[in-house]
Amino acid sequence: MRNNNVSIAHALVTAFINESGAYREWDRVFREHGLALRVAGVEQFMVEPFSQAHASCPAGTDCKNLVVPNDAFVQMNVVPIARQ
Repeated sequence: MRNNNVSIAHALVTAFINESGAYREWDRVFREHGLALRVAGVEQFMVEPFSQAHASCPAGTDCKNLVVPNDAFVQMNVVPIARQ
């Protein structure tokens, strides 16, 4: 991530964590009890090269210069799921 604008970088990392399903198992347990779990924000995150993330690079993608978050203070929201 080559951006010195902290507010943009934090928003990108927050979206990345939510979309990646990083807390999928926690969310599943919370949903069993009628609650929704979402990452609300991050602070003081660090990144590492994708090659050190122990993940597979998607086919047809060059991940050589890609960096991904590897540590952060994560703020989460837990809210009741609206009943339908």
